[in-house]
Order: sequence, then C-alpha cells, then structure tokens
Amino acid sequence: MQSPQLRELTLRAAPHLRVAGLVAAGWSVFACLYVMLGRLQYPYELEWMTGAALDHVERVQRGLPVYTPPTASWIPFLYPPLYYWVCATFARALPLMMACRTVSILSMLVQAACVWRLSKRLGATRYWSAIGVGAFFAAFSIVDFWYDLERPDSLFVALVLVGAVVLNEVPGVKGAILSGLVLGLAFFAKQPAILFILGGVSALVLRREWKRAVVFAAASGAVIGVLILRLQATSGGWFKYYVLKMPVAHGMSWSLVPAFFFEDLPHAWAWAIATAALVAGFAVRPSRARDDTVFICFLAASFGAAMTSRLHIGGWSNVLSFWTSFGSAAIAIYASRLEAALADSTDALDEASKALLPVVVAAQLLSCAYAPGDRIPARSTVHRFASMVNDIRELEKNGEVITFGRGHLTSARHFHVAALIDVVTVEHAVPAEVLRAFREQRFAAVVIDNLDDLWMPLHPEIDGELFYVVAAGYSVARRIDERVPPPILGWPARPRWVLVPRKQPLDERDHTLLVRRTLAELNLAQIGHPFDPSHVNDIALAARHVTEESERDQSLEEAQPE
Repeated sequence: MQSPQLRELTLRAAPHLRVAGLVAAGWSVFACLYVMLGRLQYPYELEWMTGAALDHVERVQRGLPVYTPPTASWIPFLYPPLYYWVCATFARALPLMMACRTVSILSMLVQAACVWRLSKRLGATRYWSAIGVGAFFAAFSIVDFWYDLERPDSLFVALVLVGAVVLNEVPGVKGAILSGLVLGLAFFAKQPAILFILGGVSALVLRREWKRAVVFAAASGAVIGVLILRLQATSGGWFKYYVLKMPVAHGMSWSLVPAFFFEDLPHAWAWAIATAALVAGFAVRPSRARDDTVFICFLAASFGAAMTSRLHIGGWSNVLSFWTSFGSAAIAIYASRLEAALADSTDALDEASKALLPVVVAAQLLSCAYAPGDRIPARSTVHRFASMVNDIRELEKNGEVITFGRGHLTSARHFHVAALIDVVTVEHAVPAEVLRAFREQRFAAVVIDNLDDLWMPLHPEIDGELFYVVAAGYSVARRIDERVPPPILGWPARPRWVLVPRKQPLDERDHTLLVRRTLAELNLAQIGHPFDPSHVNDIALAARHVTEESERDQSLEEAQPE
C-alpha cells in the first residue's frame, strides 16, 4: 500500500482504534468491580488461608497476643500485624468478614487513584492515564483475583503507592518525612516494603537530594525501629521470630525462575515491556533533573519485590500485585511518550504504529479477560459450606476439634497447617507442644485435607513424626461430604477426612503397623462415597510409605550380623 493511502486509512481508523482501548479498559473495570461486589457478603472464606487471617483479627479484637510460642492452640502467620489492626478497627462497625474485605477493597481503590495520579504527574495524557487505570483493573486476573481477599496484600500495595506519590509530589523535607512514615508503616503490612524504602532512598540520592534522602531513611527507619521494639516487648520476643526470622528461613527456590520469566511475564507482556523500556531508558540517560526518577526507582523496586516474593518458597501469583500496580502507571507513561515521539514523524508506518498502539494495549487487557460470574462462589456453595460447619459443630459435641487446613471453622481456634509448616521450616522439627496435644488425645476429632497435612513432604527431615504421633492416637473414621468444594481461589484445599481418638493408642514407634492401619482405615472410610481422585492420592501415599517402611526394615535385618 502506498504511503498516501496508508496515511489516509490511518487517519480514518485512528479515532475508532482509540475507542477500542477505552472499551477494553472499561470492561476490565466493570468485571473487577462486579466480582468484588458479588463476593463482598459471601459468608465463607474465598482462599484457604483467609479463615485463619480472620482468627488473627479476632485475637486483636479480644486483646489476645498475635505472636506467641507455637502450640496446638495457636501459631501465627509470618505477616506483620498492621492489616489485623486496621481490620479490627473496621470490625467495630461491620461484621468481621465484611470488615476485612472492605479494607482490601478500599485499599484497591486507593491504588487505582494512585495509578491515575502518577500517570498524570509524569506526563501521560488523560486518555492513556485512563488506560493505565484499566490495566490496573485488568491485572486482577494476573494476581489470581486477590484484590478483595482478607489478606494484607492490597493494603500493603496501597501504602507503598501512596508513599511514592507523596515523595514524588510533596517537595522538601516535609515530603520526605511523610513518605518515609508511610513506607515505614507499610513494612508492618508486608516485609517487602524494605525494597521500596531502598528505592526511595536511591531516587533521592540519584537526584542528589542528600538531605531529603537522610530524612526519608530516618523517618522510615524510626517507624520500623520503634514498632519492632514495642512488638518485641509485648510478644516476649516472638515478633522477630515470625516476622523476620521465618521469611529468611524460607529462602528462594531457583527452580521457580522459569515459571516467573516464562509464564508470569509473558502473560503480563505489556507491563513487562513498559517496565523494561522505562527502566532501561533511565539507565542509559540518568539525570538529577529528571522528573520521573522517583517513579522509576519505585517501579524497579516493585519488580524486584514481585520477583523475589514469587521465587520465595511458597510464593503465589498474588505477589505480582507489588509490580503490576506500578506497571500499570508505567504502561500509561510509556505509551504517552511513544505516541508523542511517533507524532513528530511524517512516515506513514510511524503514523500507523501510533494509531495501532491503543489496539496493542487493548489486546493485552482483553487477554486478561475472564467471565466475572466464574469468580464468584455459586449460591449452592453457601449451603454446602453451611453443612460442613454443622458437621464440625456435631463433632464438637464430643469435645475440642481441630481442622488442619481451615481457620475460623471450629469454635476453639487453632493453628493453620501453613503456619505449622512455617515453624517446621525454621526449627526442622514439629514443636513439642503440638506433638504433646496429639499424644494426649486432647482433641475429640482431627480434620485433615489429606495425608500430606501430616506427612509434610516439604520437610523430609522430620521423617513423618507428626503422622506417626497422630496415627498412633487417632483412626480415620469417615469422609467429609465430598460435595463441599475447595475455596474458589488459591490452593484447592478442603477438609476430607475425620480422625477420632483410638480407644487404645498404638505404639507410635511401629511405623509399618501405623501406615498399614491408616491405609485400611482410609479404604473403609471411602466405602459408599463417590470416586474421588484425592482418595486415590492418599491411598497411594500410604501404600508408598508401607513399601518404604518394609524396605527399611528388610535392610536393617540384612545388616544385622548372624
């Protein structure tokens, strides 16, 4: 096609192509808000750890300590307490579940406002600023539909975005102090705030604003230092154990690198391109006079926080929200700059590229599209979850009940299995107080999702100790109603097996007997229930351990001298 014809076609199509970008952004906003409003009053947990998050908020409400020695009664998660404090305040006026989701939704709206603000302040047009906000809402699917959950992520990202806006817009020492205070507080929502604080210090150093850099670092450091000292004092020293020592013990898995770079980033290619282009452009031409220094440093910090958290053992795709929020503003800023650069060109191909830019971004937004109704729990799940709650209440008539994979379900609160695994990661052993509770058959029933709750395959160093202790004191009695679905998000866990105390405990040192008995009990408990792949997995797991124990015993016999 000749240049004059291409130019004429481009001029005619350009306004319509720009509408395509707004349509994609508008759909992203609508779908996200539709899902969150549809889930706001859902009375049960949406993700397998959120029930236990409610237990944390409940302890704050009741004036109980959050960070305590690990026991069968309570083990906290490794998160700082700010989200629990804020939710407990909201829960004075709202039901607990709704209060927690409201905090997350309000935090998400603050994030959207910050994306718009950052985009506009750094030169994005109104059109591209709107697209940037649409990209933020589209990222709802990239971060596993996490914005409104009863988890600290949305509050954390809102705080670091506010800190970036304040540092970028409020001049002088005042802005440095305010931003430092906000980011120091953000640490008590989630620990990766440290990377954003380093990003802020780096930005001010690059701009040679030495005084502001010192004040900013001092303000954030003061908040972190003072609150850590206070929390250490009030927790008997356990705050540092859970919030500082435990995340370090987790470490990072380099085996997750391919998943991040070849699965996560290709899915979010527009965010990745905009981030790489802005950061690379800044690295090539740094200048103390640049207006975008603060934003670029926060953008780089957000990518680093998302990557390290994703490679963190146990990291889920929700941590990508640390980056996609800043990345959404990056899309608006980079697209505006690219569009302005192409506007000065008289080349027909450049004009066509400028016209097609909204379509390219719209394609990314639409690639994140989903059916909103699929992300809202079906009405039937309310009745099924209610039946499970009633089932637990029936079990509680005989005494205290513990559920490994669900919090906020039993009348007496207990540890969540994820929290127990975190402790084992640090100690390389199951806490003695936990083992003692099962040896003494303290519980009238033990409800597990599957045998992995007891075997803990991530920690072979414990050599199945928890399984043997529980199996010695408890037998598999029956199945939970198989129609109860797993949470709609996150790890697909749901209670499956009910264990009850044995009249005569078995010898926990006889590993082969314990595994064989559990295998037989699993088969008996499955009778009369529909086929369930999880049952096959548990049977296979038990059978494998039978084989391993038999081979071990045989090896020991052969090693004995005649």
